[in-house]
Amino acid sequence: SGLGSGLGLGFDGVVVSDWFATRSTAESADAGLDVVMPGPTGPWGEALVAAVRGGEVEESVIDDKVLRVLRLADRTGFLAGSDPLPPVTTPDDADAQLRDIAARAMVVLRNEQVGADPLLPLDPGSVSRVAVIGPNAACLTAQGGGSAHVNPAHVISPLTALAEALGPMVTVDYAQGVVTQRLLPAITPETATDPDTGHPGLRVDFIDPAGDVLGSEVRQASRFVFMGGLPAGTAGIRVRADVVIGQAGNHQFSVSGVGAFRLVIGDNAPMKITMSPSAGGDLVEGLVKPPEHRVDVEIETGTVRLEVVAQVDANLPIAMFGLNHQVPGPSEEELFQAALDAARAADVVVMVVGTTDEVESEGFDRTDLLLPGRQDELVQAVAAQNPRTIVVVNAGAPVEMPWRDSVPAVLWAWFPGQEGGYAIADAVTGAVEPGGRLPTTFPKTAADAPVLSTAPVDGKVVYAEGTMFGYRGYAQAEIVPAYPFGHGLGYTTWEYEDITAGVNAAGDVEVAVKVRNTGERIGREVVQIYLACEGGDPQRDDPPRLVGFGTTLAAPNEIATVPITISRRVLARWDVARRGWWVRGGVRELIAARSAWDARIRTRVELAGS
Repeated sequence: SGLGSGLGLGFDGVVVSDWFATRSTAESADAGLDVVMPGPTGPWGEALVAAVRGGEVEESVIDDKVLRVLRLADRTGFLAGSDPLPPVTTPDDADAQLRDIAARAMVVLRNEQVGADPLLPLDPGSVSRVAVIGPNAACLTAQGGGSAHVNPAHVISPLTALAEALGPMVTVDYAQGVVTQRLLPAITPETATDPDTGHPGLRVDFIDPAGDVLGSEVRQASRFVFMGGLPAGTAGIRVRADVVIGQAGNHQFSVSGVGAFRLVIGDNAPMKITMSPSAGGDLVEGLVKPPEHRVDVEIETGTVRLEVVAQVDANLPIAMFGLNHQVPGPSEEELFQAALDAARAADVVVMVVGTTDEVESEGFDRTDLLLPGRQDELVQAVAAQNPRTIVVVNAGAPVEMPWRDSVPAVLWAWFPGQEGGYAIADAVTGAVEPGGRLPTTFPKTAADAPVLSTAPVDGKVVYAEGTMFGYRGYAQAEIVPAYPFGHGLGYTTWEYEDITAGVNAAGDVEVAVKVRNTGERIGREVVQIYLACEGGDPQRDDPPRLVGFGTTLAAPNEIATVPITISRRVLARWDVARRGWWVRGGVRELIAARSAWDARIRTRVELAGS
């Protein structure tokens, strides 16, 4: 294939397309693609057979692809006669590992003193009443949407974990505050039972055109993804559940997805529903960011039978849809006011805000960097009621935080996975130091980002920024970010005392940085090395770039030396005229820093040119 022999990389594996990403036949086949996903339809399949017969693709190219697929099958134990793969095992301490890794990866963005000490970490013994506020506190976004989604064994919410960490002597009040989900909540086994067995879950039947059942299974959540593997002849997917109605009143039910559906709620007449992707959106966007059809039904307490049948498109080897339910509850204004009341009555507030898997997913780009719903407004209002407010941001990519200077503490939690609630509690209470550093730059506003859109213009993506992307783009434009690349405070303070550097026989630069923990608790420091004077003119040079980093763990007042080796390859830059990597010789400056905007000490080193 192109990657293997054509480019001389020696790769003998399989090149697989993203789902629905292949847009050509001969061109993609000749370029080295081996497998089109989600299956041999569209530009491949019979179209590829025709391209071979028409001389557009050589048979030897197809032979190579077949060999690669067979080689993969053999290596993974699926080819007859292959050695079986060893069984997959899960470590006994897997949950503890996931919890620890997630907590240590969190980033302390801000931690100002409130009284004598910084607000973080929060000492459970110093408070008697804590308000936990925000939609993500009870419904953690553990992961992104689309194909990034997997079904974890469980997801621990921050609310549950914080209540446990704070202990029985501390009263924890929860307030959702705002609504951020676009779709109604999914139905879970907590309220749904299988009509056939009475056990928790939802019954899924695969039916043929006559309605006969070809196969059946039980699912534990009402958001469904079927990527092939349906019984032969499947024309529809029927979902049935008996849902407990604990409160009489106006209930909302909905179907989300693209295609044709038949919905039955209790004794009500069946409803036929057809939904298409939004205007301008393609099929992939319609699947991962689906439209929704809502129905209002007045129901008494008891149990209601739900049934939805999704029509299966035989030409589309994927089906994604959801069955959703919202119980009667307070209005959005009542939710907002309840959060303010809880904040006012508390000793300290822990707010958990963030994005959702509807906002950060595959198949579409974000159109802004705003938190969904009225979360920004909620943070400002809560901070005005209680100055002891900690904000935990549960998001996978930068968001605007216009309230960041109005609260004393901000902890960035990322998408922390199934143990994320416990990890957040550990970080907030200091059981684990959140010693992460930002791998990207957080702008004050989206307009500050050097590159905001990557949408093609006239079919082309122009990289006008050159090498000045990310933190170097901000530096060149002299735009001060909200939080720079490499930023992270941890729970102690550091002093940079010395730096030395030299070049070894291989041309690599060996750096040693001496740091002292000047705080009151053990901590982890990430020493970052940036290279300056790359263009040769200190007055008109490119901004420094990261060329290495190292970490250390040190006790209070302990001095640690952090060794960092910078390979000669990292020191090189691509030279268009030479058509190769090139190191400019001469004296260069190395900067030891805590972030791209926090230089501490410097030294110089002389490099040999290429």
